[in-house]
Amino acid sequence: MKLPKLPHWKKIPTWAWVVGGVVLLGTGEVVREEVTQPSTPPKGPPGPPGVQFGAVLTPASASDVAAAIVAGLKSMGRPIVRQESWLFPLAVSRLETAQWKKMWNNNAGNVSAWDRKKQDWFINPEVHERDSSGNEVVHYFRSFATLTDGARAMLGAINRHGGLNPADAGDLAGFQAAMTKYLGNKDANGNLVPYPDLSGIVASLRGTVVDVA
Repeated sequence: MKLPKLPHWKKIPTWAWVVGGVVLLGTGEVVREEVTQPSTPPKGPPGPPGVQFGAVLTPASASDVAAAIVAGLKSMGRPIVRQESWLFPLAVSRLETAQWKKMWNNNAGNVSAWDRKKQDWFINPEVHERDSSGNEVVHYFRSFATLTDGARAMLGAINRHGGLNPADAGDLAGFQAAMTKYLGNKDANGNLVPYPDLSGIVASLRGTVVDVA
């Protein structure tokens, strides 16, 4: 699906609520966005300037997303060690996108656009937050031309927080701990808020068929 480019910033009516930094969609699913900017920008020559795209729903099936994750892992030079290597990230994607019914612009994990000068981006029309003064806070998400591109970006974000190695080991507890860092939310005492439990989602997705050859 070709995504429409928007020549100018455009405010879009939104609905949803943010509680403690976690976005709750009307479906009851929990979503979040990666808002932590890397401490150092990627090295190398600057890429093409980022472009704003209109928000377009790009729903997908579990098998389609699993295949995109497998392709993304391979493109990162990571072998598919076991089912959990792709299954745990698949569970994250399902949680983040309301069972892929609320996946926008092929963004498989609600990865935020931390550098809109270099990254294509869009505004999710269903994410809404206000600051303590009641002013609307706009969040920017990365826009991807393909599902594989979106899956690769999600995997990169998970890997930066140490999540792919526990997945390769089949260690769900270790993966959950990494995802808590990925979430990055803190409670009133400054403690990290645990990432939502993925065990039930993982169990429900074990029957997903994907070619890992």
